[in-house]
Amino acid sequence: EIEDPRRNYIKAVLISICLSVPVYLLPMLTMLATTPDWTALKAGAYPSAAGIIGGPALGLWVGLAGAVSNLALFNAYTLVYSRIPFAMAQDGFLPKALCLSHARFGTPWVSLLIGAAIYSLLTFLSFADLIVMEVWLFSVIYILIYLALWVLRRREGGGPPAAAPGGEVRFTLPLGSRGIWLVIGPPILLILAGMFSSGPEYILFGGLALAQEEINASHT
Repeated sequence: EIEDPRRNYIKAVLISICLSVPVYLLPMLTMLATTPDWTALKAGAYPSAAGIIGGPALGLWVGLAGAVSNLALFNAYTLVYSRIPFAMAQDGFLPKALCLSHARFGTPWVSLLIGAAIYSLLTFLSFADLIVMEVWLFSVIYILIYLALWVLRRREGGGPPAAAPGGEVRFTLPLGSRGIWLVIGPPILLILAGMFSSGPEYILFGGLALAQEEINASHT
C-alpha cells in the first residue's frame, strides 16, 4: 500500500529517526538536569519535573499533553491493528465476517469492535503485566520477521535479487542465503538475551501470553 516503497519507506524511517530522537532525548536530558534526585524518578515524573522547571501551569500542560498523546497513539494503533485480522480473514485464516467494511469510511468495523472488546478485557490486568506480555509478543514478532527474510532469500537461492513483474527489484540486501545471518543474527540474539534476562516474571507472563497465542492460532 506504499507508493515507491524502495524510496519512500527509507525516507520515512530517516525522517522518523530525526524527529523521534530529539523529542525523546531533549526532555529526558532536561528532566535529569533539573530534578533534585533523578534516582527517585518513577511513572508521572515528567509533569513533576515540568512543575519544578516552570511551575504548576507547565506541569499541568505536560500532563495533559501526555494524556492527549497516549489517546492519539491508542487510536492509531487500534486502527492499524484492525487491518491484521481483516487481511487474515481475506486470506481465509479467520472468519469472513471480519472482512466487513464501513460503507462510507472503508474501515473494518467488525475487526475494530472485536479489538475494542479485547482491549477492554485487558484493562483488568496491571500495567506491568501488560508491558511484559507486549515485550515478549513483539520480540517474537520481530524474530519471525527476520526469519521471513531468511526464508525469502533461500527461495531466491541466494542469488542476485529477483525482479518483480513490473521490473522492480524485490530484495536488495547482499550476502546470499547464508551471509544474511550476518544481518539478522545479531538482532535475534539481542532480542533473545533481552527476553530471557529480564527476570522470572517476564518469562512467566510472557510465556503464558505466547502459549495463549499458540492456542488461538491452532483453533483458527
